Amino acid sequence: MQILLGRRDRPKAGSDARSFLPVRALTVAAIVILIAISLSLVRDSKVPSLPEGAMPFVRRVLEMLPRIGKEREDRFSGVYSWRIPAFPACDTFWGLPLATFSRPTAYYLKSIYDGRGYIANASELMDAINSTDMPADVGEVFCDPMTWRFWLNPFANKLPPANVYGSGPARDILKRAIIANRHQGYVSRTVRLEIAGELKQLRSQLSSEEQDRAGNVTLAIDVYSPLAAYANPSAHEITVSESLVRTVFVRAATAKVPKLRDIVDAAQRDQDGVKAARAIRQLASDTLVEVGRDLSFILAHELSHLSVPTIDEREADCYGLSLVVSRSKVPDIGVFRDVEEALASGYSQYWNGLPAAVITERFQLLQIWSEAARDGSSVKPICVEAWKALEKDERD
Repeated sequence: MQILLGRRDRPKAGSDARSFLPVRALTVAAIVILIAISLSLVRDSKVPSLPEGAMPFVRRVLEMLPRIGKEREDRFSGVYSWRIPAFPACDTFWGLPLATFSRPTAYYLKSIYDGRGYIANASELMDAINSTDMPADVGEVFCDPMTWRFWLNPFANKLPPANVYGSGPARDILKRAIIANRHQGYVSRTVRLEIAGELKQLRSQLSSEEQDRAGNVTLAIDVYSPLAAYANPSAHEITVSESLVRTVFVRAATAKVPKLRDIVDAAQRDQDGVKAARAIRQLASDTLVEVGRDLSFILAHELSHLSVPTIDEREADCYGLSLVVSRSKVPDIGVFRDVEEALASGYSQYWNGLPAAVITERFQLLQIWSEAARDGSSVKPICVEAWKALEKDERD
């Protein structure tokens, strides 16, 4: 398994990717199953009762649940809050990675959630723009649908009924997206398609031999893992965690607030709803592109584990960066850079015991390969020669 914020061990061929979920997620899942079994035994008189003496153990598990939830939040809250702005809560907007009470902003988010083909009705958009001023800062523009908190402690945070979709001036604009996403994970279909498209573009950069190994690899999004990505060679699948995608998406969307405010200001001045609708659709499209590009290196790294193939994280970094350069001409490692920044800021506990020196070495090597790419050198031959030399040294 290739864990972005954890120890990275290769899954063996034929293994099930689900068996490599973080221990905490599996532990919580096992407890939930145990509770469900115990409760079903109590409810159904036709099912034999629990063995004598077993119920005290079930009670002990039940008593531990709040503590387990708290430990989970203590453990991962630093990861989830890492460079994520704080937003006011919008509890009943469940199902979205990001929501808003602002009507003009709602059309921007709707343009993302409903797909590239959507464009707002000009008169409806102008009514929204003229009815209110844009909030002053990012923390007021967006609100948190509580999906982060639900992941950290699903025992304390419950989903509202499926037909409850919020309150406030933006709720009707976002209703369709809220209902559509609520029970299908919190990453919209459009965002999933964008990431899958980025993976397809990276696959197209592979040689014919590499295509034979990994040309039909597909993308999966795991709702359980914290900030993770891994490759499964037996399933020809690359999995990224939903939390990682949400992190990238929230940051990409909030970074667009100045441009969104400019669009709203221009619309209020010119009263041109058609122009404003087109500008918002373009802004939404740009946001989606940034989400794909910010995840590109992580996807390329995991793809390299399959296409080279290799179990060496440094080698996968090298070949992954070469794919990114082939794809976009820029040696950009995107959101993976946050790992280095988090490590420098004392967040090393999220590496699950992997020595900081090992991670530091990976970034030092990435810096060398990035400099080579900026100087016009091809990265892939460097990867080939470096590991040939490394293998020779190991044999000697």
